[in-house]
Amino acid sequence: MSHIGISIACPNRAAQQAGAKALPADIHGERVSCLSRPYAERSRQMIVDKIAHTLADADHRTVTDWLEKIGLNCFL
Repeated sequence: MSHIGISIACPNRAAQQAGAKALPADIHGERVSCLSRPYAERSRQMIVDKIAHTLADADHRTVTDWLEKIGLNCFL
């Protein structure tokens, strides 16, 4: 399973907030430049909203612990 899209979600968020058109990313151990996209940020925000508003307390804790563990704090 590829996590490339997820791995650039946090840098894409920062790039979108800064108004940047591109962002650096490490893909398969190589530093590359990716285009910043608003739809990726909208998707990330939909996931954030789902986590915040629809999960039961136990599930919410499990998901937030996992996201912290894998370094995806931008989803919290």
